[in-house]
Amino acid sequence: MKIGYSVEGSTDRAFISGLKLRWCANAIMIEGRFRGSTGQSRRREIAKVCLELSHNGAELITFLSDSNSDDPNAWRKVAQDEESRVPVQYLIT
Repeated sequence: MKIGYSVEGSTDRAFISGLKLRWCANAIMIEGRFRGSTGQSRRREIAKVCLELSHNGAELITFLSDSNSDDPNAWRKVAQDEESRVPVQYLIT
């Protein structure tokens, strides 16, 4: 299995690596463009990362980000916002 991912930093990258070792040790990991580095809007950037990873053979694409908030429920808002930016053809239904 090829898993594409996009993270915000080295800590997130290490977290993804740990998940791979625990749940899918034989997976081939493909890192997408570092988010925030393109200077484009998040909506355009997420779509481009999905396209890039898809073209590189990713069967599953995941994004990892944080909420930068003290609210313990803020992750839900971040998840909804991020999901709304993923092109429909890449969503799991």
